Amino acid sequence: MKVIRLKKKVQILTALITELETKHLIQGEDSEILSSINVKLKDLVGRQLSKIKKVNLKKKYSPALRSFALTLNYFSPNAYSYVRKTFDTCLPHPRTIPKWYESVNGEAGFTAEAFNILKHKTNSSGKRALCSLMMDDMAIKKHVQWDGNKYHGYVDLGLNDVQKDNSDQASQALVLLLVCHTERWKLPVGFFLIRSMTGEQWASIVQQCLYKCQENGVDVVY
Repeated sequence: MKVIRLKKKVQILTALITELETKHLIQGEDSEILSSINVKLKDLVGRQLSKIKKVNLKKKYSPALRSFALTLNYFSPNAYSYVRKTFDTCLPHPRTIPKWYESVNGEAGFTAEAFNILKHKTNSSGKRALCSLMMDDMAIKKHVQWDGNKYHGYVDLGLNDVQKDNSDQASQALVLLLVCHTERWKLPVGFFLIRSMTGEQWASIVQQCLYKCQENGVDVVY
């Protein structure tokens, strides 16, 4: 009965997004981007129904559902928590999100190689690294270029599954850097191409970075 009521309450994605706007959990521009993601609520309801029936859930999320989760969590962790609670935790735990941001080819997002090196280093030494997390955004020239495979120059948050055809051009680069206090090294751990960010979006990126640092043997001090 719970699932039936939920289907009647939120039958299409736009209804869910409208509800989030009504609760002031997301803003107008955010809702437009979320609406452009081709995710179907039956994916969420289906996972919830399987959970209620105690049927094993699929380990992998659909590309659209994964994109929706990444984008929603970036725009508003509070909105993400609300949707996750509404659908009986059928979206991944927030600690899973940073793993989806990883990049291993120089693209925007958290740099997988950097965290792999940190994990190997701390495992080898048997000691956790003590670091400060530095963040800064710098202005970049707006420019879109085709490299033969895809366009570069749009806002890029490392959400590889999100369509960027209608995205805004990036005007800033947000860079994250770890500075070690016990040894003499600095290590860039990620970058994001942005146009502008709210305080909540900044907090979301920092929180995800702290999760990844904790999991890879780094204690961040303030």
